[in-house]
Amino acid sequence: DGEPVTAAAPAEEDKAGGDQGDEAEEEDDDKMPDNECDAEVWRVEKEMKTMTAEQKLERATLWKTTGNECFKQSELFKATDAYYHAILFSRELMNNPQYYPKLKHTPEQRKTAQDLCESAYTNLALVQLKHAVAMPEDHADRRGLLEEVARSASEALKINAKNAKALFRRAQARAALPRG
Repeated sequence: DGEPVTAAAPAEEDKAGGDQGDEAEEEDDDKMPDNECDAEVWRVEKEMKTMTAEQKLERATLWKTTGNECFKQSELFKATDAYYHAILFSRELMNNPQYYPKLKHTPEQRKTAQDLCESAYTNLALVQLKHAVAMPEDHADRRGLLEEVARSASEALKINAKNAKALFRRAQARAALPRG
């Protein structure tokens, strides 16, 4: 699947627009974004258009497993990249198949996607937290990374509000943020 590239944290897309922008979307597909992070997200989303729900879930599982392996080897940047990719490949399948028939996924696949995303976001928060707390307190990027930890944990909590690991990681990030 090529060399991993760190991508921007995935955001929820507004799916309410329906089919009204299909022509504009196809036109925009040919224009790769200028920055490396957005270009990787664009590449993955373009690739996903040709994949079945099952293929997307398989790819997401592979990326999550890769993230776990990289984490165990203390390769935090590679783990971060892998967890982002797991989220990219599974996030749209979290939508209810009843309302998103074009995705052609089942309720069981939706549940699998939710579990994958929850786990990937929780693991992503851990990787980000490990990196952030290793930085000196006055490091220019520390605050932003701690805020990103809180966002990643919050995304996991949107899927499962009782996720104790995500709650703990968000609390750790918020406690480590400088006051004022």
